[in-house]
Amino acid sequence: MQLKHIAVKLIEEKKEDGKYSNLKEIIFIAIANCVLFSNKTSYKSDHVILDKKTYEHDLKDFYFTFIELPKFTKNKIEDLDNIIEKWCYFLKYAEETTKEDLKKIIGSDFVIERAYEALDQFNWTENELIAYEQETKRIWDNKAVEEYKLTQAETKGKAEGKAEGEKEKAMVIAKKMLARNKSIEEIMEFTELTAEEIKTLG
Repeated sequence: MQLKHIAVKLIEEKKEDGKYSNLKEIIFIAIANCVLFSNKTSYKSDHVILDKKTYEHDLKDFYFTFIELPKFTKNKIEDLDNIIEKWCYFLKYAEETTKEDLKKIIGSDFVIERAYEALDQFNWTENELIAYEQETKRIWDNKAVEEYKLTQAETKGKAEGKAEGEKEKAMVIAKKMLARNKSIEEIMEFTELTAEEIKTLG
């Protein structure tokens, strides 16, 4: 019943103008530490929704993937061939995985590393959690400050560049006005340049 309510809610949230074609893909992933389908040998099975009477596959954007960890038999890191097997290995053997083993599993996958850190935090003391949170906050605060400084520098650079461009434009206009024997006072009023700046153009 709960799964049914979740599915209905997902449809209501993603349906914009009453057309099913506007629905985004909805993927349900279940990771079980028990055998769900005793008649299947593979640890991973993908399921779709069919019409009960016609067996037509109308809801093509709905997928159900089940992973049965007891059926996942690889127990050596060097035997893992893809990211799915890495995740299965991590989920099945996380508690007994050493930091050295973890480096081999993670490789360049930042997501698995974050998942392992989250799992490892369950065994931390309160003081360790507080220290971690404080350090994380310090890192993010420093990053925010650096990003703010960078934004300010970029804004200042653009403003200075714009001002420089306006100044060059005024100089060009002032030269043309001088060529037409306009007075310095008139040029100052029109271009907002100083008398000294205008005299350098003569």
